[in-house]
Amino acid sequence: MNQNHAQIARLLSQAWAARRNHDADKALALASRAVSLARAENHHIGLIQALTKLGQLKRDAGDIAGALLLYREAEAVCRHTGQKRLLAGTVRHLGDIFRKNRQLMRSRTAYEEAVSLYGQDPETSELELANAYRPMALLYDELKEPDIARSYWQKAYDLYRKLGVEAGVQECTNHLARTSR
Repeated sequence: MNQNHAQIARLLSQAWAARRNHDADKALALASRAVSLARAENHHIGLIQALTKLGQLKRDAGDIAGALLLYREAEAVCRHTGQKRLLAGTVRHLGDIFRKNRQLMRSRTAYEEAVSLYGQDPETSELELANAYRPMALLYDELKEPDIARSYWQKAYDLYRKLGVEAGVQECTNHLARTSR
């Protein structure tokens, strides 16, 4: 890891620590510095990571429009540089934003791409895949497509159960019970 990437990673780690400590202003400032450094150094992976972290912080703060711009920029950098693994997570988060804004067809397109990308990558963890199935299930619940929703809840349930992620198992169990009526 070169020195600039290490500095970007350190800034993002400090930003996430500030987030955990409920210091949103500090977190935003640190993540913004990481974005600036990554841009100045033309460090694509660092830029994608910094943009998505800053985007999450903007979402936390309720600045959905600002978050959308950051995730869109990260998506463009991913596509330009062929970073499919990072693209999967980025488009999943874009799907979350679209779903929250009731742009359900755009959300579906983003989630489908994320699931496809995760499925094509042999390094995708089962947790990443479960975390991609979950919002697909939520979306199909909102679209009033219970059979499709149920299939995604079941896929997520199976993975969360295998991994011992109790909160995920419980959420899936609750939704499966509701969709089987």
